Formats: sequence, C-alpha cells, structure tokens
Amino acid sequence: MGKTQSKTYIIIGAGIAGTNAAMAIRKEDTQGRIILVGDEPYPVYSRVNISKIVSKELDSTALLLKTPEQLAAQSIERITGKVQSIDRLSRQVVLED
Repeated sequence: MGKTQSKTYIIIGAGIAGTNAAMAIRKEDTQGRIILVGDEPYPVYSRVNISKIVSKELDSTALLLKTPEQLAAQSIERITGKVQSIDRLSRQVVLED
C-alpha cells in the first residue's frame, strides 16, 4: 500500500465554534494540518463570563477557551488575518495581507 497524504483543514473563524471544530478534527485526524484563521489578534475567549470578570468574580484568564500554548500542543496553527477570497476549485484561501 502507498503512503496516504495527510489532509489540511482550514477553519475560517477562530472563535468558539472554530476552535471547537479544530479540536474535534484533531480527535479524528491526529496527523492532518489544522489552520485556524481569525481576525482577532487575541486568543479565543468565552464571552458568556465577561460579566463575572467585570464584577471581579473571575480572573480574566478564566475566559480563555484555549491558550495559544494549548493549541500548539495539539498542532493547531493560528493565523491572524481577514479572508479576502476562497477558491474552492484550486483549494486556496487568500488573506487580505
């Protein structure tokens, strides 16, 4: 049997849904390349608990869904940028920069 080529997954949107999708993919495919593209320069956080941060019930680090280190440990890349176009036929995603 020949060697199978690993897949590359590009998830546009590095928020809660995108991060959860990346983690789910990683559970199913331990070898594939996973790239999260998002336009926010900071790690994904849970917006639900912001009121507790304001009222000082939680430390702001408690909001983080996954730290950059946790994503890296799962071999999930994070790119900050805005998507300009998606070409499904050539399987390319072009960022504004």
